[in-house]
Amino acid sequence: MASPLAGVAVINSLLFGVYGFFLRHIGSGEDSVLSIAAAGSASGFVNAFFSFMLFPPHLAVLWNSLCYLTNEIVKIRLQNQREKAIPKPGVPIYKGPLDCVKQIYRTAGIRGYYRGLGCTLIRETPSYGAYFASYEMLCRMLVPEGDTNGQPSPTLLFAGGLAGVIAWLSTYPFDVIKTRLQSVENEVNPRYRNTLHCFKSIVRTEGWRVLFSGWGATAIRAFPTNAATFYAVSWTKNALTGIFDD
Repeated sequence: MASPLAGVAVINSLLFGVYGFFLRHIGSGEDSVLSIAAAGSASGFVNAFFSFMLFPPHLAVLWNSLCYLTNEIVKIRLQNQREKAIPKPGVPIYKGPLDCVKQIYRTAGIRGYYRGLGCTLIRETPSYGAYFASYEMLCRMLVPEGDTNGQPSPTLLFAGGLAGVIAWLSTYPFDVIKTRLQSVENEVNPRYRNTLHCFKSIVRTEGWRVLFSGWGATAIRAFPTNAATFYAVSWTKNALTGIFDD
């Protein structure tokens, strides 16, 4: 839990900051849903790189102490230390996030931190396009004309939550593939060479339905998480605008 908890603030601030930057350069006047989707996709592309270890191992301690990894591979490895993947039953492979970082480097070098990057790019880029575009569309449908979409409200909570669910549904199979590529089992007993090979292997041996395994639990998590995210962003923007205006 430490890894995603410490990295979530960095990831979300980066995500919304990059989204705003691209929207200012892509959009003009009243932003179209297409320009919003393009800006969201661009922010997702940039965001994917920051989900991985970006520093060399000798700076890993500093990086961990600052934001304790915006690194999904560490979270997945720690969550997937299943007994059949562990050489010594009852003894976990990794003692914690920092030990995981060290062991990944010891066994695979710098490249080990970027395992599954291609699949993450495929997942994040269209996903965040759908995320921001669906949120804007829902706001325009649900918020009465003349009202501002920036004011925190129960309507924005609903729109943000549903946008999160839509975003996950749009690229969910690639999250399953990414998890397989980054898992402990694939490190101990390599089964998948790359994203395409993993996709073909899963469909051939387990069927296409497996690509949506865990979708229900993810949707249940996504709704409140993203409802709170958009609400917090709206509230913070309004609060800071008031401070700087004064």
